[in-house]
Amino acid sequence: MREADDRQKIVFTFVTNPSTLGDELTRTNSTGLSDAVNYGANLDLLRAVFGPDVTIGMLYNPNEANSQLGITAMQDLIKGSATKLLTSAVTQEIDIPTVAAQLAGSVEVIYVGGDNTVVGAIPVLLQVAREKGVPVFASDAGSIQAGAAAGISVNYKELGFQTAEMIGRVLHGEEPRKIPRVVLPGNLLLVNREAVKEWSIQLPESVMTRATYIEE
Repeated sequence: MREADDRQKIVFTFVTNPSTLGDELTRTNSTGLSDAVNYGANLDLLRAVFGPDVTIGMLYNPNEANSQLGITAMQDLIKGSATKLLTSAVTQEIDIPTVAAQLAGSVEVIYVGGDNTVVGAIPVLLQVAREKGVPVFASDAGSIQAGAAAGISVNYKELGFQTAEMIGRVLHGEEPRKIPRVVLPGNLLLVNREAVKEWSIQLPESVMTRATYIEE
C-alpha cells in the first residue's frame, strides 16, 4: 500500500476540513490547501454594521460537520456579549423557504457561514430574505456575487495561485508529503453594491474604505 501511495502523488485544494476526507488521506503521499471561514472577522463586520447588540440568524445542516463547527465557533465568539445568535436547522434545500421565513421574523441579519446546503441554495435564501426585508451577509465570494450584501471571504484568486504553485513544485520533483499543507483564512472584505442599496444598509466608513466592491 505504501509503495502505491508513493507513486500516486496528491495535491488537494478547496477542502475546508481535510480530516473529513478520512484517515486514508493521511497515509497517502499528499499535500494541499484549505479554505477556512473567518468567523471572527465576519462577526466583527456584522457588529460594525448592525451594532454590538445585533441578533444574527444562521441556517445550518446538522448533518454537515463544517456547519456544526461554524455554529459552535459563532456561539463561542458571542459568549458573554450583547450579540445574540438564533439558529435554525435545514437538512435539504426544500426546507429553506419555510425555515428562513420563520427565522427572518426574529433577527436583524441572516449570516451564511460554511454550510454547503445553504450556500448551494443561496438564490432561494436570498429570495425569501428580500421578501422579508432582512439582509443576508455571507462568508464566501460566490454568495456575495449572487446577491448577499457583504462578508469576509477567502481570496479564491490567491487560493488558485497557491494551488498552481504547489502543483508546480510536485511536478518538478518534490514529494507532496514533504510540502506543508496550507490553510487560507478569509481576509477579503467584499461588498455587493446593489444588495447594500436594496436593503438600505448604511456601511460605516471603516468598512467602506477597505472593501472590494463587486456587482451582481
